[in-house]
Amino acid sequence: AWGYDTVFSRFSECQQIFEDEFSLLLSNFLKYSQYTKEAIVDVGNLEEGVYEREYDTVPFWYHCDCGSKARLTAGYEYGFLVGSGECLRCGREYEMKFGLDNEYGLSGIASRISARSLSMPLIFFDGLKVGCYVGGVGGSEYLRQASLVAGNMDMPFPPIVIWRPKDVYFGVGQLE
Repeated sequence: AWGYDTVFSRFSECQQIFEDEFSLLLSNFLKYSQYTKEAIVDVGNLEEGVYEREYDTVPFWYHCDCGSKARLTAGYEYGFLVGSGECLRCGREYEMKFGLDNEYGLSGIASRISARSLSMPLIFFDGLKVGCYVGGVGGSEYLRQASLVAGNMDMPFPPIVIWRPKDVYFGVGQLE
């Protein structure tokens, strides 16, 4: 309708192509963390926005062998960014160091990571050179928070349109 090229992608299957964008956030993690904290305070709606301690969190989920994922809390060890946390389902502990020898390449784990809600638009918009984004009303708060982070980090952030579709779900409960 708008005359723009449109990309439809399965979110869970395309994350690994954004290694450079994830690496950019990791290499600028102190700024990312600071601006994320400011965005959480500025927007001030913790019930609908991102995780309240998102600024202490590595900007991606790490996928466990059990099929669940781990939230990695960021810290520093000998000057290196370290992400550590446990799987939400099985409790397996993970710890990984980033930035060894000033390299933030994630090729060894790229197939096992996915963007968190705030980092998703930052990564996708930069990586896909998005010109306009149509999102659902459920994501409007974290999109607003991500917009504030992007603005402070001089990252691209296209115009956002919030769409209120009528969801129709045909499940077992609805068949009754």
